[in-house]
Amino acid sequence: MCPGVAAVAANKSPALIAAFTALLRWPDVALASRFVTGFALLGDVEVPHIFRPFDVTRKPPESQLGLQAKLGQDADESNCRVARALKETEHSSFLTEFTRKEIAEGIARGPFTKQELDAQYGKGEWLAMPRFAHVQGCGKVRPIDNGKAAGHNSFSWSDETIYTSSPDAVAGAARKFAKLMDSEGMPPWCQLVFGSDDMSSAYRQVPNWPDEASGLVVAWWDVQVGGVLYAVLNGHPYGLATAVVNFCRIPALTTAVSRRLLAIAAVSYFDDTGTLDTVAAAGSGQEGVALVHSLCGFRLDPGKQQPMAVQRLFLGVLLDFSQMRENGLMHVDLKPGAREQLAAEANALLELGVCSPAQAAKLRGKFSWSSSAVFGRIGRGGQGALVDRQYKESDCLGGVLFTPGAQKGYATTVPHEVIQAFLPRETQISPLEALAVLQMTLLFQQDLANRDVIWWIDNTSVCSGLIKGASTASDLAQLTLVINLLWASIGCRVYVDYVPSDSNVADGLSRDALQDAWTQAQQWDLQQAHCVPWHLYSRDPLHFVPVRLFRWSSSCLVCFIGGTGLFKHRIVRYVADRI
Repeated sequence: MCPGVAAVAANKSPALIAAFTALLRWPDVALASRFVTGFALLGDVEVPHIFRPFDVTRKPPESQLGLQAKLGQDADESNCRVARALKETEHSSFLTEFTRKEIAEGIARGPFTKQELDAQYGKGEWLAMPRFAHVQGCGKVRPIDNGKAAGHNSFSWSDETIYTSSPDAVAGAARKFAKLMDSEGMPPWCQLVFGSDDMSSAYRQVPNWPDEASGLVVAWWDVQVGGVLYAVLNGHPYGLATAVVNFCRIPALTTAVSRRLLAIAAVSYFDDTGTLDTVAAAGSGQEGVALVHSLCGFRLDPGKQQPMAVQRLFLGVLLDFSQMRENGLMHVDLKPGAREQLAAEANALLELGVCSPAQAAKLRGKFSWSSSAVFGRIGRGGQGALVDRQYKESDCLGGVLFTPGAQKGYATTVPHEVIQAFLPRETQISPLEALAVLQMTLLFQQDLANRDVIWWIDNTSVCSGLIKGASTASDLAQLTLVINLLWASIGCRVYVDYVPSDSNVADGLSRDALQDAWTQAQQWDLQQAHCVPWHLYSRDPLHFVPVRLFRWSSSCLVCFIGGTGLFKHRIVRYVADRI
């Protein structure tokens, strides 16, 4: 066994896992051996034959899969971008302590500098993921390894996607039990109870395939050295899409063993396993679940265990069996405080008066989960407005300004009347991209005045129009000319260039706005601003427009820090003081 695999899987029991696989005739026949060889994460990963088939029409070409597709100059440039983006934040001490603890426990190797990894693997022959801190709703801070930032998720694929259980499974088992006992009544000994267990550092219990070590590198800002350091992971990262499939192979087997060999009513959801039993069992069902995990070598977290009881929280809902004996009713409700939290989030958006597609998707997901847990499928109604907002073409703009020692960004929502001022077309992406440049120029005119500035834009039409100062589309021509007039008015000397969307640091912003975890980790000075009322100036004589826009910006362009950040359009990167 490779030392890296042994550091994670030394206490696992692949022989017993193989025996369970044989006894159950379990389709995932390779699971046991992977605790000897390690699990592949990058490229076209192994199919366990126990989950739902994925849409293979979305599978990338073979040439685009695997770490080799990214190595070379692209990998080295990506590593440099990751290092530049990592800055000290309020969670840097937590990430430093967490990562160094993982290194001490053998879950990772390091710490290394970039020079040391270049010497170990070769320049451009390794690929790092940035590690950032995500603050959950309950206040808990969780480290996330961003599998998207450097492209890990884009060159990895699984032919299967996982399935998960819900509280409905517990209700279904309770209903079946009540029917079995109906003819005899329900004596005290058959009072139903429920408990749950949680795997400890679940993903880190899954060993990585050593041949992929150079692609499973995490980067973080280390407060002890005051700079970026790297570690090579021996256990699965939390942030790769394929890691989810690999990990879920474990609870799928342990739950099947608990049910089929020990007759335990167990249900799993990722690393959580719930147990339904009667008081007469005196907790033996939950002990059986723990025994299966222990024999296989999978660690449970004692601090997160919920012993068997009549009422228990599971997957965010409250399961209550207190009336099961008397009237055969099981109550399922939201956990305490959940209603108030949902109402507060909805009211906050109503007060703000704007809602980004990402915010609509997030709120819709919470409502769907909570209502489905309580009412079944009928609880998903009444969300038409959120669905429309989630999938509607975004009407938001955003940009970021990079100057020596500071990074500033803005976001704004484009009113319908502004969009109506553009020529009719299938999509208004190009004029909105140009409007984003106009907005940026007005918002940061003092920073841009009398400076040499490079503008990076991922829309070729807008790049061409700004360079030429003209466009074949009249509305774009007017916008680009006005932008050039504004630049001339403030003495801004510009160079416009194209940047591919894949290299665009605003990709997360275009999808999740300021809720994007990677963007939050950058500690940029983000502002929300009023949108330029272009419809009011688009018909004015061109020589009047710059003056009127400057007058409008001085009186109306009031921004505030920490707004909702309704980003959509591609970031325009500016590097000031460039000679």
